[in-house]
Amino acid sequence: MLWSFARLKWQNSPLISALAAKSLTMLDEFTSQNISNTAWALEVLSDTSQLSVFIPPAARRFLDLIDLSVQVGMGTEWVDLASIVAAGRGGMFKDRSEFLARFQRDLVFPALDQLAALVDPSRSKEQILQSLQNFMDLHQLPHLGPVYTSHALQALGWFQPTYPAQWVSSSRLAVCAALGARDQYYPVRTERILARVIASLQFHGCELHVPGRLFHAGVPAEADEWTCALLQPAFRHMLRANHAERAALLWVTAAVRNAFSICESQFVEVTGTLQLYASHFPCMSCLSVLGQFARLASHVALEAAFDDAWHRH
Repeated sequence: MLWSFARLKWQNSPLISALAAKSLTMLDEFTSQNISNTAWALEVLSDTSQLSVFIPPAARRFLDLIDLSVQVGMGTEWVDLASIVAAGRGGMFKDRSEFLARFQRDLVFPALDQLAALVDPSRSKEQILQSLQNFMDLHQLPHLGPVYTSHALQALGWFQPTYPAQWVSSSRLAVCAALGARDQYYPVRTERILARVIASLQFHGCELHVPGRLFHAGVPAEADEWTCALLQPAFRHMLRANHAERAALLWVTAAVRNAFSICESQFVEVTGTLQLYASHFPCMSCLSVLGQFARLASHVALEAAFDDAWHRH
């Protein structure tokens, strides 16, 4: 029930408090998904007082359940709960260090190793993508959450600006204007996640400037089959080929190819800067696309910033 209220951004403090209190009395019956959903809901609903009471015993119960399982298929639950704990929203508690250490060892570090391999030009991209696909399928890992996505961007060679950066602020305003003020009351869905690109690129004296272009979900018309093959999505259980981040980088890749009349091997000669903003933290598939672009245009200075759309104001 709490998860459903959070999905709808529906606030009713007395009822939410009653459900949160009841959940504590049932914690021994909770599965890992029950724990993760409850914690995520309280965090999205910004009920910090209930969250700080729920998280310490919930984290202990989660660790006990992990010990009883083979941990396969628990990626989403791990990430949602660990993101809250890592951000400190559950407060400081006895098992916090153990919880985060286990999460990082068992899921984060292996995921970062998989992603980082994408930018190594000496390794086969197809083999890496297949290995990443297998890893995501095994652990049912759609994303790394708002905290650990930053670590992934660093591993992929994307710099994150020091806030507040002017280009991030202008991108956020452009997204808000495109979505409309009332969007904060809608559930987070693919079609409401937007990306914005600002770029200044050079190739042998030729220049391509993108002062700020907004992208919705979908595959841009400019991206032909050749371009799409350069930036492949990596999760097959749910359609992720149309995410806004991939749309933005597909468009840029097509624009570079057309503006400079170059082939794939010549992208390494392109220089300049590219800044990418996403209104929600990128999923694993989009992170793999960012890695493929970093591999393709290895001499372009890349910056990325993102928000958490569940907390858009």
